[in-house]
Amino acid sequence: MDTALLVGLCVLAIWFWLDSARAREIATERARIECRRRGLLLLDDTVALRRLRLRATPQGLRFRRQFDFDFNDGTEARYRGSVTLLGAQVADFDLGGWRDLRVAPVSVAPGIEVPLPSLPKATPSADTSPSEYGGNVIPLRRRQ
Repeated sequence: MDTALLVGLCVLAIWFWLDSARAREIATERARIECRRRGLLLLDDTVALRRLRLRATPQGLRFRRQFDFDFNDGTEARYRGSVTLLGAQVADFDLGGWRDLRVAPVSVAPGIEVPLPSLPKATPSADTSPSEYGGNVIPLRRRQ
């Protein structure tokens, strides 16, 4: 009986390892596709398992795996996103704090000028008080 239990545990461990490898491939491919679709670069071309839980679904018990990945939008910033799988299905895809800040170019008709706001020109003197600058600016003075 001990041998049957040992063999059963080995089979279960091998099944879990293969299922986890398959889930990781699915998450990597989904992250790659979504990053490519948005013009982002999937860094390290891989995902990392962050959380593993067991969830009850109408189809039975399923593993809920959350994978994290890093990506870049062409700047020097590095962002973190996540892919959540429920079984072999993608349940959630999140790009974290990244927002697409690329704005469509605005065309202005020729001859139209857009006025730029101008700041008041103040010439600080050595005895200027902070209230003359709006109340929250303290002028820097040289040490004597």
